Amino acid sequence: MAITLRLEPEDEKALALLAEAEGVSKQEA
Repeated sequence: MAITLRLEPEDEKALALLAEAEGVSKQEA
């Protein structure tokens, strides 16, 4: 799934938090 839209700084922060949360949950699982 390619993201073609440019993200706003706030969106990048939100995605970073989601990615970090997913990474942590995957490591703990």
